[in-house]
Parts: sequence; structure tokens; C-alpha cells
Amino acid sequence: MSSFLAISAVIPTGTDSFVSAMPAPNRWVLPTLMRLAGTRPPARAIRRGLGRGLHIDDVERIVTEFVPESRGLYMDQTGQHEWSGLRGFLLTTDDKELPLGSQRRFVQRLGAQWTREITTGHLPMLQDPKATASAIGEFVTT
Repeated sequence: MSSFLAISAVIPTGTDSFVSAMPAPNRWVLPTLMRLAGTRPPARAIRRGLGRGLHIDDVERIVTEFVPESRGLYMDQTGQHEWSGLRGFLLTTDDKELPLGSQRRFVQRLGAQWTREITTGHLPMLQDPKATASAIGEFVTT
């Protein structure tokens, strides 16, 4: 049986793109920003967003080693997928990159049958690896 677990993830509708799933005005501004500046956020934004709740050494490593992704990852339409197996979503309640309200909307779009909350920022696997692994283990044994 196949399963899918999203962890603080953006779930577009149908075949829409990552950017189209963002709330206004982000879905209008992001394409222009990416065209002009690429997909590497400024170090300050990484520290405030992705780095929230992490040890300073981890944050600086993320800033230093951050590799920009293809614009297509954010802009291209996704394929139409139907998940026949269990769908789950691990929500991160202290996430400044993807606020809880947005995550709850994506839970609905995914049609998640299993959800849990973890009190971390956007990178729970670095901030609280034990709680993240425990949640994944619980999902897998569901």
C-alpha cells in the first residue's frame, strides 16, 4: 500500500503550481521576484523563516549551503495525481514560512486522513528530530 506524508507542505489544487497555491499577494509577486532575483532568498529571510527555532550553527549552515532551485519547481504546473493510499500531514505550529492557517488549507486539499501537530518551525527534522521521527513512525504504523 502506498502512502504520502506531507510535512509543512504546499499542496496546489489540480495541476496548478506551487506559486498559484500561495495566498495573495504572494502568488502575484513571487513570479516577478523569482524572475529578477532567482530562487535563493536573502540570508536575512532564511534566518527569519527557515531558521526559526534552530540552533544558530544550523541556521548558518543552511545560509551558507543553501542551493537555489529551478524556477520551474515553483512556477510549473504539477501533474494530476490521485493518491489511493493513506494521506497524512504533519503541521508545524511555529512555522513562519508556512503559517498554520495555510497548512490547514493544504490538509484539506490533500484530503489527509491523518494529521498531527508538532511545535516547531518549518524544518522540524532539524529542530526536533525525535518528535518528527515519532510522528512519522505513528503515520507509518497507521
